[in-house]
Amino acid sequence: MSKPPDREGRVIKTVRTAELAWGDRGEILATAGIGSCVVVCLWNQAGQIGALAHMMLPHSTDYGDAGEGSRIHSKALGIAPDLAIPYLVDLMKRITPQGTLSARLVGGGNMFQFTTGGGILEDTPKKIIENTRSALRDYAIPVVADCLGGPFGRRVDFDLTTGIVFIEDSSGALARI
Repeated sequence: MSKPPDREGRVIKTVRTAELAWGDRGEILATAGIGSCVVVCLWNQAGQIGALAHMMLPHSTDYGDAGEGSRIHSKALGIAPDLAIPYLVDLMKRITPQGTLSARLVGGGNMFQFTTGGGILEDTPKKIIENTRSALRDYAIPVVADCLGGPFGRRVDFDLTTGIVFIEDSSGALARI
């Protein structure tokens, strides 16, 4: 459907699960292994900068190993919307105060099939999507496009020359938003 950006001679920043990154014109922010996780791509067209977070939890306090009510280590600021969105919005506004931000969302797939209804693994993608949309609303950032749900994994190339997010799913189908 849509050819991914040419990577030849481009700076590619790879973002792993629970991480985030930003970049500017000419760079590509790339992430893979997007199943039930949600990726948010923030774009400032006027400043020609973008940011990406690969979020795996609905909220930072959902990380069980850190202890009841505690937040996870600061190196994992991309782990949940309550940490990633405020951090990236603040960073992008400090780098380029002019222009407005828009968002594109990818992921939130139902990667776990159960014979009984409910359960934390089934609810996690839905909650991450809800919390991401809520955090973006708090900053009045519109979601201009999304590619959410489905029973498959995805990978993303966020082209910071155009602001277009290129998506390839595990079946090999291509899309752009």
